[in-house]
Amino acid sequence: MNIAEVTNAQTAIYFVGHYVGLQNNENRLTSPILKKLFEEHIPSYPHILSALIRSSGRPPSNAWTKQQAIDYFGSVEANLKSAGVEELLLYAVLMRYQKMSEPVTESSMAKAVSRVMLERNCTAAAAAQYLVRHWKRDKDQKGINAQQLLLQYRRYRAKQDKN
Repeated sequence: MNIAEVTNAQTAIYFVGHYVGLQNNENRLTSPILKKLFEEHIPSYPHILSALIRSSGRPPSNAWTKQQAIDYFGSVEANLKSAGVEELLLYAVLMRYQKMSEPVTESSMAKAVSRVMLERNCTAAAAAQYLVRHWKRDKDQKGINAQQLLLQYRRYRAKQDKN
């Protein structure tokens, strides 16, 4: 893919993915690849590059932290309609750093059931049904099964009672 083909956020995301894929087989955005990408296509944002590739520890004074650089995603996203190629590529890079939703674990589901039980003063089964009706759907439009939710709640409670 050619840089001249980058006209919107979707093509920028594709370009960055293609660029990284050509550099390594795992499609991982490593520091050397990030440096090369910024040098070639995003030279106006060296402060973001230095923040993203910096190892842990305190940043130098007046330098951006990694979190500040990642949070800059919001302001780039707000101005996408008027963004140039450089900003579109920066958007695509920062998108890779955005946190994905937390994985749903047995304990998080049990805590959700417990919270609903307290708020609504109901049984675990009623709380599970309530959560099923109000559960935010995943990207693939899958919800959650009330029986599975209740089973996980009971398992978690049994483990807690043993300890």
